[in-house]
Amino acid sequence: MASPTPQVRTPADTRPPQARRADGALAAIDEMLDRLETVTHAGQRHLMSKIVAVLLAHPAIAAGDPLVAARVEDLRREARKSAPDGGAFARATRALFSATSIGG
Repeated sequence: MASPTPQVRTPADTRPPQARRADGALAAIDEMLDRLETVTHAGQRHLMSKIVAVLLAHPAIAAGDPLVAARVEDLRREARKSAPDGGAFARATRALFSATSIGG
């Protein structure tokens, strides 16, 4: 009889639930950004609107930095266009991640 495979224990995630949810939301945003170029304009508007909503719920965005708020408003305007530019939206969103604590 073979010996049982040892259980590998990973340390528990000790971050607050809000931080864990925020990280999951950022992973979801990253996936949506990757899909932007593969969907119709209507699909782009839908994904972009979802991304903006998730960003607005993120603690770093909700903190109220005026420059961050202005960038998010730019994203919202792009999402409302009848023919949005998915590439520009993705680049601007990732630039927002890099410029704030939400990017990692």
